[in-house]
Amino acid sequence: MPIDLLPSYGTPPNTSDPDNFDARADAKVAADVVFVEQMNADTIPGINAAVVAVNAAMDAGLANAATNAATAATKAGEASTSAADALAYRNAAQGFRNEAEYWAGVAEEASGIPNPTDPGKFLAVNATGDGWELKAAGLRMVTEYLTSGTTWTAPANLVGGRVKYRMVGGGAGGGIGATTSLGNIGGPGGYCEGVASVTPGSPYTYAIGAGGASVPSGAAAAGTAGGNTTMFGATAGGAPAPASGAQATGTSGVAGGAATGGGINVGDAFRLNTSAAQGFIVGNTPFGINGVNAQSVGAAASGYGVGGTGGTAAAVASGAGMPGLIVLDYLVSI
Repeated sequence: MPIDLLPSYGTPPNTSDPDNFDARADAKVAADVVFVEQMNADTIPGINAAVVAVNAAMDAGLANAATNAATAATKAGEASTSAADALAYRNAAQGFRNEAEYWAGVAEEASGIPNPTDPGKFLAVNATGDGWELKAAGLRMVTEYLTSGTTWTAPANLVGGRVKYRMVGGGAGGGIGATTSLGNIGGPGGYCEGVASVTPGSPYTYAIGAGGASVPSGAAAAGTAGGNTTMFGATAGGAPAPASGAQATGTSGVAGGAATGGGINVGDAFRLNTSAAQGFIVGNTPFGINGVNAQSVGAAASGYGVGGTGGTAAAVASGAGMPGLIVLDYLVSI
């Protein structure tokens, strides 16, 4: 309840004004009595209640703060324990790894084989072929077939600086036999293979041996020779021209091309002669099937480096030899 305003009594009582002193003093005392009664009845109890409420709120807040502090301390203790456990596990794992690396080093030293601890590498034969080395992962085998052109450039991402090559020379064109007799089949080109050291980004020259040309009918004639296939200092020779006249029989037969300079060289070794009654066959190369004379019917050559069939002077032109080929295999990084 609001406290009433004290009544205004004008001039306060004063002994210098004895005529008005009593009346003014009575008015002031009466107003003071009302003020005190109102203070005691409402205001002071309200203030006391507010103080009690504030004190209770403060006590409750302090109690909650203490509880929260205790909870936080408990969680901090748990976190500290977990961190200590994690550190212990980490140290144990590092110890196991150190021990594994130690024994891997012992094994590497004893065997001479590098330990591929780097997940981005793998174990491979070294460039000289006499040991082991770690190579970067992400490799792809590439195979190229060279059938024309004269220059090959080693890829910039070639790995190991080595290229495996396989090559065959050009097959010979068949010869012409007299009248209706089939002429000699053309022989196959020589074959060689090996491994060459190359520098990534550098050019290397090569030649593809041409196949011997077909010979027209009309008169007995020799066939045409195949050309040489060359690269990396190796030569797969073209087959020489087969002789004029009827096809050879027995073991004399038709010569194949020579082969030099490769790690493996196979020259004049693909032919196979049979009797005239069965026909005459010159053996195949790794890249093609040779032409075949069978009585008076020829089967054309197919592929690379093989010889053509024989022809007749009366009516049948000889078959052309097939051109040479170079096959390159190497690794590149990807």
